[in-house]
Amino acid sequence: MPKLVLLFCAQSASIDVSTGRLSAFNLVDRLNVVSLPVVLPELVVGFLLRKDKDEPNTFNLRILFKSNGNVFNDMPFVVDFAGDSACKTLVGIQNAILPAPGEWEVILKHNDASLGSYVFDVSKVNVPPTVANTPSNSATPDAPAPSPRS
Repeated sequence: MPKLVLLFCAQSASIDVSTGRLSAFNLVDRLNVVSLPVVLPELVVGFLLRKDKDEPNTFNLRILFKSNGNVFNDMPFVVDFAGDSACKTLVGIQNAILPAPGEWEVILKHNDASLGSYVFDVSKVNVPPTVANTPSNSATPDAPAPSPRS
């Protein structure tokens, strides 16, 4: 059975072809939403697996999305180690629907055995969050004010 080394959810991720480096962007650890259900236009479940040399190259796996004891999505797929001992995989999910607030768990399974899980919270907030912007030409205590242009 493969062993889970890393599991994450992010808005996007990539594996560099020349170096093999795995990069994740905008990790999902908490979602504050104004209304529910919420649709996530892009979500990536990424993971790194390792296996022993005598194990097969391909494994049938499943990703489950679970909240409050209910499974909302069960996605079967196959990973192929291609003769290597490690396998990096990114599973893109478009328009994932999260119908309820609470703790969400993304579970990676092989047959009926859980390889591991990733947990994030979805909270309903009354108002959308605001972002404070500082004009780029304003002075800060550590920097002089910009000089006027002639």
